[in-house]
Amino acid sequence: MATVVTRVQVHFQQGGQQNQASYVVKINPCRDDALPEEINHMLFEKEIDFYTKIAPELNSVLTAGGHDEIRVPRFVYSCMQLLNELIFLADLRPRGFKMFDRYKGQDEAHVKLVMQEQARLHASSYVLQTRLPNRNLIDKYPSLKKDWLNMTGEKKKTFTNMMAGSYSNAVVILRKIGGYEKVAKWMEENTQNCLDTVLKQITPVPPFEVLCHGDCWNNNMLFRYNDDGTPAEVMLLDHQITRVASPATDLNYYFFTSVSSDVRRPNLESFLTCYYSTFSSIIQAGGAEIPFSMSELRQEFRDKMLYGLMFAVIAFPFIMIDPAGTPSAEDIMGKDAREKLETWREQHITDDTLKSPLMRTRFLDTLDDMVEAGVIS
Repeated sequence: MATVVTRVQVHFQQGGQQNQASYVVKINPCRDDALPEEINHMLFEKEIDFYTKIAPELNSVLTAGGHDEIRVPRFVYSCMQLLNELIFLADLRPRGFKMFDRYKGQDEAHVKLVMQEQARLHASSYVLQTRLPNRNLIDKYPSLKKDWLNMTGEKKKTFTNMMAGSYSNAVVILRKIGGYEKVAKWMEENTQNCLDTVLKQITPVPPFEVLCHGDCWNNNMLFRYNDDGTPAEVMLLDHQITRVASPATDLNYYFFTSVSSDVRRPNLESFLTCYYSTFSSIIQAGGAEIPFSMSELRQEFRDKMLYGLMFAVIAFPFIMIDPAGTPSAEDIMGKDAREKLETWREQHITDDTLKSPLMRTRFLDTLDDMVEAGVIS
């Protein structure tokens, strides 16, 4: 959405031997009708700071407690010159890492790996925070204060239109399907204040203050598999939206964008338990006091479900529609976003789409969960 991602192959001679290496490179796309350049620049700044400043500190916390480093690609090189921003990262493909099919929704084995890795990121940042003089990560890493959701003026209008357009898409779909009139009405009534609602959800309140990934969904993670096909390791990618917030925002974002209801519903308690077990072990190994109980985590997860709903609605087109037909950054965030999304909806939300099993397990069941939890009233 915010970058062009490509690969670079390097052929070189070393010690008289011919060698080659490959890297993944993220580049500023310099689009005229999507994100303002200062926002693009900010996103690169945040990700570069994560790899060069924050991740090494988190790794120090983890290794000192006897744990492995956080699982992210190896940082190689970056440039922050305006309009020429780029980041070189190690290519994970030669090691067998690949993306999970987003249409399927991740199964239990994949989800538990993600739970553990989210917990490692959150817990190591919490331990690091307890060691700071003022217990404030934002003071130590000012780029964490910058957030695309925190913009004002025309930039705020851009993101309000993006979110409102996603709600409008959902309303049209629900009216076509029928049976969700109350949900559609609720969305219509909450369209204009949806950005302010999300801002409230990401405002950190003790004791739920950790470094969050911010964009933790299927397309921002890669998995490596054993010979029998079971997932053995996960790598979290795209750290452009890292922020200090409640860990429940990352959890909700992931569960409602990347896990279908037939896996999420019966296993939610075991998934949260898996997360909490890893989180607690790292906190204790770091010599800190566990900041919240399992029951408090459950309640916090419930309190942040609205955040999961918002981004499930935004991610819905990318899950349901063939990649060739998914909206572009210009469609979603450009000046004429609402009109372009309306055109996209007319072209791609067909009767076949509405009858797809994914409509139930990935979208309608999410809305049912929100109604049952009282998020949608």
